[in-house]
Amino acid sequence: MMQALVSRRLERCHNIDDLRREAKRRLPTPVFDFIDGGADDEVTLADNRRAYGRYSLVPRQCAGLERESVDLSTTVLGQQLAWPVFTSPWGLQTLIHAHGEVGLAQAAHDSGTAFALSSFSGTRMEAVAEAAPGPRFFQLQPARSWEIMDDLMDRARRAGYTALLLTVDNPTHGNRERDHHNGFDVPQRFTLASWLSIASHPGWAFSAACRKLEFANYAKYLSPPERDTEWLFEQTVFSVDWEMVARLAARWDGPFAIKGILSPEDAVRAADAGVSAVPTARIATLRPSARARSTAASSKSSRAALASASTISTWRSRTSSPRTRRAL
Repeated sequence: MMQALVSRRLERCHNIDDLRREAKRRLPTPVFDFIDGGADDEVTLADNRRAYGRYSLVPRQCAGLERESVDLSTTVLGQQLAWPVFTSPWGLQTLIHAHGEVGLAQAAHDSGTAFALSSFSGTRMEAVAEAAPGPRFFQLQPARSWEIMDDLMDRARRAGYTALLLTVDNPTHGNRERDHHNGFDVPQRFTLASWLSIASHPGWAFSAACRKLEFANYAKYLSPPERDTEWLFEQTVFSVDWEMVARLAARWDGPFAIKGILSPEDAVRAADAGVSAVPTARIATLRPSARARSTAASSKSSRAALASASTISTWRSRTSSPRTRRAL
């Protein structure tokens, strides 16, 4: 009965704003704000939407092209995708739903695209690979410990993740003010209002209580109280240098992308360090600076700089059908 009710509600969602409102209704405030919020005044978060909103399509008419014949397939990091969008990695998806990363990976594969798994996922990378055998990329959060990074890369390789995405835009903890107001910090200090919100969402609370919420990929490296979550965040939040990027690219020895690049100069440096691609992901929520440039504004200038410097990809999609290219 509950599943039927959820399905009916989803059928009434016709766009992202509808889905956002449904998520806000179903999730406790601290959990929803963790997903929806950004750093400081959330200027970059808002600018990302405005920046993409300034783009528009210019259709070509009378091309004699049937919609069914349009081919949006492309190759990204060695994987053939049905369309040029794939999921961006973000952590602890089991906080939202019991299926967590497995559910999103299966949905991505069903739609013909790839799934990118966060290092901070709530599900072990091996379990995701077993349940969702389609195209998969692994996002590596740099760590002060090379032993941890080496082991994560070896595990990802054995589990069939074909590309590595290195995050470099997290030199310090982002000042996520919504989380601070809710007490959603490390360690957690939920406010009374947060606890009341959790109590008013019994469906979510019961489901969350029935599963273990943890950073599953890092569980084997933790040994509280010395190696607890605070220790883990200290290990993984620091400034990366280009020497580390080059060393990781050589160590992975396969499709290797760097996530978080916004300046053309850094994009060129990435190419020199052996990076295969520079994604323009819209994850402004965790970026430490609330005034960081939007990814839409950065993408065009980065492509121009790279065009004259190397053959690195910025994941700008191309349709594979000559007829489709002519029509578009």
